[in-house]
Amino acid sequence: MKNTKQETINVLEKWYKNAKYISSTYLIAPPLVSRGKIEFIYYGFLNSFGIEYFEVVKGQDRPIEKISWIYSLLANESHIGCIGGLDLICTLIKYTEKIDLSIRKGMMDRLGSAKDLRSYFFELFIFYFLDKENLPNRKKIMEGNQEKEGTFVLNGKEFLYECRLAFLPKMLELDIMRRLLFIIKQLLPTITKPLAEGMMLTMSFKRPVTGGHLGAFEQKIKSFIGHVNQLDGELSLDHVSKDKFGEFRVSKYAVSYTH
Repeated sequence: MKNTKQETINVLEKWYKNAKYISSTYLIAPPLVSRGKIEFIYYGFLNSFGIEYFEVVKGQDRPIEKISWIYSLLANESHIGCIGGLDLICTLIKYTEKIDLSIRKGMMDRLGSAKDLRSYFFELFIFYFLDKENLPNRKKIMEGNQEKEGTFVLNGKEFLYECRLAFLPKMLELDIMRRLLFIIKQLLPTITKPLAEGMMLTMSFKRPVTGGHLGAFEQKIKSFIGHVNQLDGELSLDHVSKDKFGEFRVSKYAVSYTH
């Protein structure tokens, strides 16, 4: 029987292996970051989220909203800004151990949703900021039947606040473009015919962009590659496929030089 088990990678362990190197005191140059901070980040995630949380399928493509931003920070292994971001996240995780247990439970309950967890960490940051600045505040209060983030007191006045993350316009369109590029990267190596010339692929979407664009353009890409592999003669790089979702075009790519 064929083994269909997918290959996985643990992004936290991979990050930690590199982090121990760049924080080593045996480097000729000064360490990029302190070993103490590396240990704080690693064990902060390990002890709270568990090692299984960081297991990902190698080469798997997923919608942007389902990709944990924590994985993205871990993937940029030596970037100081990303290490700083991870340090802040673990500071907030540590902070949940000192406040109402229901707030920490709220964090743990959202581990299965990258989008919800990200929103919850924004709330945690506001809670942490208010406490750090010693501003009197109440967290997760009820106003009638609706839960609110909380209140804080400034200059003797109590303010009610709600946490809202900024919305990124055209997220679906960006995600479809990204996923189609991933599909092209995966499928181009399946071309079995030698190409004497370079080729240029262009995709033009008809708006509004919907989820149907992904499947439609994926099929266009697969059809083109299937057509190429079935040709007996010379390949003509002049391919156009149109429908209600837009146009997929493949043309000859040539570099011209002027003297």
